[in-house]
Amino acid sequence: MKENDRHKLRRKHTARGYKRSSHGILRALEVEDLPDILEWRKDPEILRYLDSYAPLSMHEHRRWFEGLQGDRTRSYFGIIAPDDGLAGVIWLKQIDWRVRKAEVGIYLGRMRAKGLGTEALRQLSRYAFDTLNLHKLWATVFAFNAPSQTLFERCGFLREGVLRDETFKEGRYHDVIRYGLLREEVLP
Repeated sequence: MKENDRHKLRRKHTARGYKRSSHGILRALEVEDLPDILEWRKDPEILRYLDSYAPLSMHEHRRWFEGLQGDRTRSYFGIIAPDDGLAGVIWLKQIDWRVRKAEVGIYLGRMRAKGLGTEALRQLSRYAFDTLNLHKLWATVFAFNAPSQTLFERCGFLREGVLRDETFKEGRYHDVIRYGLLREEVLP
């Protein structure tokens, strides 16, 4: 992406009212994001931390994206790095409008360990509580994924429990840690 295009991208999405800070912004995913996202989802280092067990084809990926349109139980956002474009994806899914809770997930395709994940998770939490009027966010993290545990804890999520041998990956069973964040616990 050319430098001029990056500036247009940032201006375009900031004008739509998405949150912007020195660490980046969140914006709705666009069809133009699909090749980058698909490339990341094929990366064994990223795939290892996702619930997915096999890489998707572009056709399957497009069907997934089309299924998001108009779905009130899922909201996916691109994480935009300042001066560098799309850096990852963050989402709310299993949005339960009656109980007012949703599952949170995140992965960065690049620019890890730069504070971008922390800022994105804080922005998404504020959006979920302030705009969507949710009461609780929750997440599950593989026990072997220490960076994600640190991320959720840094953003105020509390460890609610451990689901023992909950998933099977890489030839063995693994524990999954459940995290939760209530509206009144959000860090400024």
